[in-house]
Amino acid sequence: MKRLFAASFCALAILSGCGGKAEKTMGGGEAFVYPELDTFDSEAFLAIGYPAAKGNWGEVKKVATSDSYKKAIAKFEAAALPAQHSNRKPAKDELVAAAKDLEAKAAANASNSELEAAWKKIAETKGKLMTGGAGG
Repeated sequence: MKRLFAASFCALAILSGCGGKAEKTMGGGEAFVYPELDTFDSEAFLAIGYPAAKGNWGEVKKVATSDSYKKAIAKFEAAALPAQHSNRKPAKDELVAAAKDLEAKAAANASNSELEAAWKKIAETKGKLMTGGAGG
């Protein structure tokens, strides 16, 4: 029965067409396709996200002051937004500022609560950029 369900699901997915750059979101608009955000995600966001989720603020400090984190922020900051999403520039700038704020706090040996607040700000602003909304 499970195999039949799985096969039916796969067939439905193939017939309905999954993926593609013109994929629509649930809200009916164009999907936010921004490879540079994916790169930032893998090079910086996830590197601090895993230790932050475990409350390992010492590791967060180590990652946030590393050259690779700083380079990931610089690369993301320099990357242009897709033209159809240029209205999200303020959200992108806010995400860059939040990432730099975490870096500065980590370098200044800020308290765990300050690091946690900075991390939450990064997650919030990343959500704003992804959704194009005021909340993340």
